[in-house]
Amino acid sequence: MAKFPSPGKVKTRLARSIGNDRACKVYRRLLERTVANTTSNAKEYSLGVFVEPRASLREFSKEFAGLDFYYPQVGLNLGDRMYHAFETLLSVTGVDAAILIGADIPGLSQSLILDAFDHLLENDIVWGPSSDGGYYLIGLRQLCTEPFTGIDWSTPQVLTRSIAKARSAGLNYQLLKTELDDIDTIDDLRLFPEFGEFAQ
Repeated sequence: MAKFPSPGKVKTRLARSIGNDRACKVYRRLLERTVANTTSNAKEYSLGVFVEPRASLREFSKEFAGLDFYYPQVGLNLGDRMYHAFETLLSVTGVDAAILIGADIPGLSQSLILDAFDHLLENDIVWGPSSDGGYYLIGLRQLCTEPFTGIDWSTPQVLTRSIAKARSAGLNYQLLKTELDDIDTIDDLRLFPEFGEFAQ
């Protein structure tokens, strides 16, 4: 799940501290890093992208060429967009399991994605938790609406509420042991020395 890197449209909280242009450069580097770190050279899985805004899809595919597929994001909120992405992957393409990841998580790796797929062999849902109460990864082996409806997005209760919805629907789940976060603020940025040039 990615946004096209345009100044003023990405990392807006970070931009309050370092400006729109530098925040956009941070996002672009994070996106490039995510693609590099999660591409499966042995083709254990396919890696593609759901892009926002829809109008940038062609330009995105040119700037970030080499992925296995490119689709626009569809929906009014994050839950809608994730549900429609899973609908495309599980219902339209017919794969056995699918995982959505954030495009701006510095610690994401191929091994984490493979762990998530392993958990989906015996679970309906897998989540990769983040310290802010949300998640950086979600995987499904069957299409379901429960994790995506009735959730107050961008709040500390996102994961807790999502788990409760899954339980009430009788879905079993697993959490990845590795907790990862994205970069939203200048303090987050300073935790990663490789981004130090943007935190001056």
